[in-house]
Amino acid sequence: IRRYLVGFFGDKPIDTIRKADLVRFIEWRKEYWVSGPGKDIERIHYVRNGKSLSRKVEHTVPSVSRLKAELVIVKAVFDQAHDWEYIQRLEMPKLGVKQSAGQNRRPSFTPQEFERLLNTSLERMLPHNLTGKGKMVVADDGKTERHERQNGHVLRDRARLHHFIEFMAASGLRPPEAKNLNWGDVSGWRDVRTKPLKDQSVVLEVHGKGKRGKAIPKFGAITALHGLWDLFKAEAGREPEDTDPVFADHNGNRIASFKNGFNELLLAAGLKTNNEGKVRTTYSLRHFYISERLADGTDLYAIKTNTRTSIKMIENFYGQVDARRFSDQLADKNL
Repeated sequence: IRRYLVGFFGDKPIDTIRKADLVRFIEWRKEYWVSGPGKDIERIHYVRNGKSLSRKVEHTVPSVSRLKAELVIVKAVFDQAHDWEYIQRLEMPKLGVKQSAGQNRRPSFTPQEFERLLNTSLERMLPHNLTGKGKMVVADDGKTERHERQNGHVLRDRARLHHFIEFMAASGLRPPEAKNLNWGDVSGWRDVRTKPLKDQSVVLEVHGKGKRGKAIPKFGAITALHGLWDLFKAEAGREPEDTDPVFADHNGNRIASFKNGFNELLLAAGLKTNNEGKVRTTYSLRHFYISERLADGTDLYAIKTNTRTSIKMIENFYGQVDARRFSDQLADKNL
């Protein structure tokens, strides 16, 4: 209210505000952080639980869902004014920003691009590809060589990232859901992890984004879980407990985000953007999972249930499958 409503209307009496004014307000709000009053603001400062905090500003146009949420608050202000008989009932304007299906999609990967991503990740895990600079030392044979700083630490971090990518592409989890995942949420893991690989399967107890549910991952997630389990044992000197995070750093602490490492890998693989120039993020791995399930003919309702989303969302924002992937189904075999 202070930043947007007061920022736009100032001391204009509320009973003089009309629907046309709100239409202009919405357009002003869309550009607030891009070309409006917020374009030069770098950080927002606020107080929470008595602590002074700040966060970095994203200079972007707000999403449709964000605008709708803010208009709910705007409507509540004018409804209260109506209840107090300050104004007549004021109709809220339509947003007028209906997006075509897929306009706001995060980019996915083609199977060939995903294979390139994994191969690049594996290549970066080889010791000779470390880029950290260390001191030059003379070996026993008289040759001079550079000892990389924290080479073991760097390699393990890259291995963690590699397992994260494998796991996300095979499970379809949202990044916040993966962050919240504990070993106790990997139902059946302790019972099956020593069985033959073909007999290993788990159910993930997922929570995040205000939702809870279960997810059954593909086999690629099992191999990633083995790698993460072994990393934790090697670094912590013990097996993970149920309360330990699946994605833990070398100290056993929960990893908040793989954003930086994933961005570096995307750049190294030449995959930071898709062919439309849209920037890929860790959410692109979820999109890849859903697109691949659509391409292999998995039932849409099963995908919806396993990814805790709606069929409409899948159709509008997730399904990014090239028609050529369906060539066998689309071709008329009788011609």
